[in-house]
Amino acid sequence: MRRGRKESVPLSREGRPGRYRGTSAVTQNRRHVAIIPARSGSKRIPGKNIKEFGGVPMISKTIRTLLQAELFDAVVVSTDSPDIVKTSSTAGATRCIARPDELADDHAPTKPVIQHALGELGLSSGDAVCCVYPCNPFLNPETLRRSLEMLLENEGHFCLPVIEYAHPVQRAFTLNQWSVLTKREPHFELSRTQDLETCYHDAGSFYWGLNSLWMSDLGLHTQSVGLPVARTEGIDIDTPEDWYFAELLYRASKLGDQG
Repeated sequence: MRRGRKESVPLSREGRPGRYRGTSAVTQNRRHVAIIPARSGSKRIPGKNIKEFGGVPMISKTIRTLLQAELFDAVVVSTDSPDIVKTSSTAGATRCIARPDELADDHAPTKPVIQHALGELGLSSGDAVCCVYPCNPFLNPETLRRSLEMLLENEGHFCLPVIEYAHPVQRAFTLNQWSVLTKREPHFELSRTQDLETCYHDAGSFYWGLNSLWMSDLGLHTQSVGLPVARTEGIDIDTPEDWYFAELLYRASKLGDQG
């Protein structure tokens, strides 16, 4: 990990462009940079970011997907872990940035971590930056491309993948300490499901934004546009049970690919 003076991020690991430029002229002079925030302190799944998934370390799978997308001029990892640096570099990451201790605990929000990394990279304000979470085994290159196009059509916004709720949120209940159910929105009790507004949640996979927007005070969901994606693209892996389920789904998808 490098410390010291700010350096302009290279076009690629080999110093060549060689990536998807899009169909619009507005993409021609922009750099596209992926930043993976990957700290070492996962408590529920120790070593989660470098734990093997499908035969390779989890973060390696994410880095390889980003490289195979041929979309990014650089894939950068922000971390506090020498082990993550070693694994990421082996997988092909362009650069690893040392994350300070105050941004490496359980309570550090995503945006300050990305802002710290951007402070080291020397990007232009109009460059497109994608924060990609490391535990991302179902990351889809086509979704990355489509969301970049959406970003460039809505430059003042963050762009993120979103997933439709499996059941109408208007029918949700709360449950108190005595197990008594209360309807959150009782006025929808007699409404037909098809008449209820479709609602979405953050897929928790990645966020696109221009460098200038990342460096602003806006929250990730304050001014944003969403790209609906398949439910499988937003599998949350926070517990050992989540990991087991994700592995089953991954194996099933590979069997499906084989015919």
